[in-house]
Amino acid sequence: MLQDLRLPDDESPVYRRLADAIAERIAAGTLAVGDRLPPQREIARALGINVTTVTRALSTLQEQGLLEARPGRGTTVAARDVGEKPGFVSSPSDQSGIIDLSVNRPATTAYLDAVAALLPRLPKDRHYAALQDYHPPEGPLWARVAVADWFKSVAGDGDPGRVVLAAGAQHGLDGVLGAVTRQGEVVLADEVTYQGINALCRVHGLDLRGVAMDRAGMRPDAFEGACAHLRPRAVFLVPTLHNPTTITLSAGMSLRRLPAATMC
Repeated sequence: MLQDLRLPDDESPVYRRLADAIAERIAAGTLAVGDRLPPQREIARALGINVTTVTRALSTLQEQGLLEARPGRGTTVAARDVGEKPGFVSSPSDQSGIIDLSVNRPATTAYLDAVAALLPRLPKDRHYAALQDYHPPEGPLWARVAVADWFKSVAGDGDPGRVVLAAGAQHGLDGVLGAVTRQGEVVLADEVTYQGINALCRVHGLDLRGVAMDRAGMRPDAFEGACAHLRPRAVFLVPTLHNPTTITLSAGMSLRRLPAATMC
């Protein structure tokens, strides 16, 4: 593979050019299923690039389902059935010219710009030194007070005792399932729903059941039928910009369609 491997001469990142060069060889059959790639250090030395760049290129191809790495076997060309698609990717593509919709995020730099503006201010905050300390599982009181006050105008009564901080949505869902469910119980969700709830239900040993939906979300008749026959412990809904259908329920529609949701 290394004898005549050349990187395309363009302005894209080096790791991307290497990934494209290897992908082209796989597509052409020069690299066949099961073929083992040379060690990363050999590839780096042959091309005059660093090992980190090679690692990133091969990781990109693994995300695309073109390569697989197994202990004792190294990195080999993966078998691909017709129509097979890459597995779950947790971050959007960084290929130039592509707007990646795999993550529910506007195609702008607004989020990163906000974080960049915030970071220099953190050391000046009076709570900064406390970040290195241990805190209650629900989060430090000063942070919960700030969150409760922020939400007071739209929800809640400003009571920090009703606030629990989580390290992201998946962590929050994990905590809720652990608090309100027991192994073997049924959890309802839209028949097409956020893949993360599926993974969490498997971890908790819960029976996740899909409920029929239409263009406005979960159907009330199907929901009521599922409650009557399955006796679920909880129902998981994404009422705002539903993942992955993008359905968004109005406040009035949410109340009218699923009046018994809090009863499950």
